[in-house]
Amino acid sequence: MYRCKRLEGDAPHNVTAVELVVAEGGGVTLQCKANCWLLEPQINFLDEQGKYIYAEEPKRDEDVHECFTVTRRVTLRDAAANRVTCRVHQPETNQTRETEIIIPVDGGRSCFLHFFFTDSRE
Repeated sequence: MYRCKRLEGDAPHNVTAVELVVAEGGGVTLQCKANCWLLEPQINFLDEQGKYIYAEEPKRDEDVHECFTVTRRVTLRDAAANRVTCRVHQPETNQTRETEIIIPVDGGRSCFLHFFFTDSRE
């Protein structure tokens, strides 16, 4: 498990948890998780040109505090993209959080990357 922190001048620090799991079978699986948002967000993956990448159906949970958590995964095969953006968007509040994922070209190793986004209104 890794924690990535983005520092930009006086702006708030964005912290993203990244879990890297090496697996057999080829390809790279990316998972983004929007954790505990007040309104249910959408998660999409985009390629280097900003086009949507087909992904699994999102998994949605609502806890007792009326907090929405959404998880979505995509598996890329044969270096389909070297750079993928995970975008979490809540259309009613027009709130968007995203991270760019750079996938190293390493001769076919497999990995699983997991990103967490938390509603900034917490």
